[in-house]
Amino acid sequence: MLRNWTNGVNSTIANSIWYYVFTIGAGCVSAGFLMAIEFQGKLPLFFVLIISFLMGSFASFVFALILRRTAHLFGRNKWWVWLLAGAILAPVLILFAGMCGGALARSQLPEDILRILSFLFYAPMVLAKRWWLSLPVGIITSLVAYAVDNAAAGESVQSPSSRLTEHLRTKTHLSGFRVNQDLTA
Repeated sequence: MLRNWTNGVNSTIANSIWYYVFTIGAGCVSAGFLMAIEFQGKLPLFFVLIISFLMGSFASFVFALILRRTAHLFGRNKWWVWLLAGAILAPVLILFAGMCGGALARSQLPEDILRILSFLFYAPMVLAKRWWLSLPVGIITSLVAYAVDNAAAGESVQSPSSRLTEHLRTKTHLSGFRVNQDLTA
């Protein structure tokens, strides 16, 4: 019994780790591409992507954490819940973190603490000036998070149209009797 429990715990921890790795990666890469477009090729794409990972991982982690909790609260299996939560959460989080970073920069904290905090809040402070760029980043990241979270839970990721197609392909109702029939043959 204990062995099954620990395997379940290890599986849950591994699933959570994969969720955060993919979600943070999607957030940093999509933000990096948008910032590269914003810089209009003045900086190499590889450099912008490295900087987006270094400076944006903390904000992406906070986004992934709040997104997962929100989606599980309102319906984990619904892709539109993840999409809506990501589209709303990303600009709000970027604006809030950008304001916090600006307030920290003006504070009277010791310089060592300010260096660490500025490193954590630099990406949101830059994106807060162009907060509308966080909307596509939130949408892309939330869809990746939806796919990874459902895959980790062992469920197939299907859009509403693919579920309807699957239902129509495998089952039809004739005279009140359910008949399994393959319509593709």
